[in-house]
Amino acid sequence: MGDDAEAQAVVDDVFGLLYEHPERYLARPVLCALIYGLTTRACFNRIRSHKLLRTTPASGGNADDELAAELRAVVDRLPEPLGQVAVYYYLDELTQEEVAAILGCPKRRVLSLIAQLSAALDTRERAS
Repeated sequence: MGDDAEAQAVVDDVFGLLYEHPERYLARPVLCALIYGLTTRACFNRIRSHKLLRTTPASGGNADDELAAELRAVVDRLPEPLGQVAVYYYLDELTQEEVAAILGCPKRRVLSLIAQLSAALDTRERAS
């Protein structure tokens, strides 16, 4: 999130959902995957609502900041399932099984999303 206050707000959002609607969330078999998925979704929503993904680093920023801003911009333009897969699979380096558990879908759906993501990124690269 890049900001302690924003990160705390995400934690508050996620655990607020768990507190307010335990029947909806806590019945799931993999609680860790659920919390990870809710947290990532909350971060995406908060970032999008604050338009943080569209900001660019100030001049003089280091290469890591510039790369992070580029990645944020790419992820922001992807449809939500593909953006989630990009973060979980490529950035967080989770396994396909872990991604499937977080997204609540079969592994074959994750494989399909990875293929779609790869095609979308290839198309974007050829266009630039």
